[in-house]
Amino acid sequence: MYAPTGRDNWLCCYYEFQASISYGGKNVSLKQNQIVSLMLEKNYDAHHMPILIIELSLDTTDRDGIKKNPNSILHLRADKCIGVDKDRNIRITSKSIYLNSTFAMIDLDDTPKSDYYKNLINGLKTRRRDSDDYLLYSTGQSCKYILVRKNDLTASKYIHNAVLTKATLTETLGMLLTNAGCSNILMANLDNTTEYEELIIPPLPLLECIRYLQNMYGFHKEDTTVFMDFDTMYIVRKSGLCTVYKNRETKNVTFCLNAPENMNENQSGVIYVGNTTYVNIGPKHFTRDIGGAVSNQVKGTDYLIYNEDERVSQQVTVENERSINKNNTNIVTIKGHNNLISSQLKYRKYEEQYKFTIGSSGEDLSIFTPNKQYSIISNCTEIAVDVIGKYRLTRQVTTFARTGQYFIPASTLTLRKTME
Repeated sequence: MYAPTGRDNWLCCYYEFQASISYGGKNVSLKQNQIVSLMLEKNYDAHHMPILIIELSLDTTDRDGIKKNPNSILHLRADKCIGVDKDRNIRITSKSIYLNSTFAMIDLDDTPKSDYYKNLINGLKTRRRDSDDYLLYSTGQSCKYILVRKNDLTASKYIHNAVLTKATLTETLGMLLTNAGCSNILMANLDNTTEYEELIIPPLPLLECIRYLQNMYGFHKEDTTVFMDFDTMYIVRKSGLCTVYKNRETKNVTFCLNAPENMNENQSGVIYVGNTTYVNIGPKHFTRDIGGAVSNQVKGTDYLIYNEDERVSQQVTVENERSINKNNTNIVTIKGHNNLISSQLKYRKYEEQYKFTIGSSGEDLSIFTPNKQYSIISNCTEIAVDVIGKYRLTRQVTTFARTGQYFIPASTLTLRKTME
């Protein structure tokens, strides 16, 4: 098996951003030094859409204009530049579009500050060289905005309500996605092929509809990731296998934990080999979280609990922090139709034992999608055996730090080992 080392010619990925804002009939092209920093989070298990936060340096006129016009939009283009960095001299060898979309803008200063969003704001870190061309826009104010892609916002707000007869879940999903105007969809073949005599779709937005069908009937035996990314809608298995993919797309991502022979070896970057992309990381950027499955949930809201003996699902809402068990009287029992839930719980219970966190920089962000097969290899003897297996990506948090005209990504990735 091919295994790159720290001495190989690893390529680094840099990103160039161009942005313009529109409000009240006025269009403003932003200068490079007005784009201060960005943070991107994709939580494939907890969320259904990416969270993108941009920090801009704006003058008072533009900031007030955006605040007064709730329909203000920002057009953002990100070019992925692949190259090498020798002694801080960046040489670009290829360039392609990573992101090119129009976004609605939500001012973080006008957003209720939950602990979650406070953490997101604190995650916006910048690192700039001492160049007048790329220092913080001196006459402006730093403003942070949550960006939501306009097309996704329109599709996700579409309300669906129908009663279908003699319909399968594949046909139902096709109808929902078509009516919402979704395109570029990657969907793994469903394990649930039942034709239902009557299938009721309650009046819910698109993503809530899909979540309802997923919980009530079940799509895949491994459970399902539903995620509306910037360029693709994913409805894929939580299996750790690449069962559905685009033409010419990398199918496998392998993280290389190389023990450096000397401190000068590169511990970042990527190498492309056929259908596999290798990502170089150092042992210090790899941790394993020791965990295990539990029988009782301690805190949270809206858990779906399954009783194998009675073959019923139970929806539990918890208002205070307390334990939930079979003696809890605040349980509303509803009859479910998800015959795959025993298998799904088996997969999740196994994953709880194998959670890994990886830190990487200068990576190709386009390879981190939920449909790929992930693996880890290492020449560090103390962990080489432990990391063997197939993984799925459950979360990605990336901050972009400026270096001259480019931004370098630094990501924290969460992987879970699967049963496959």
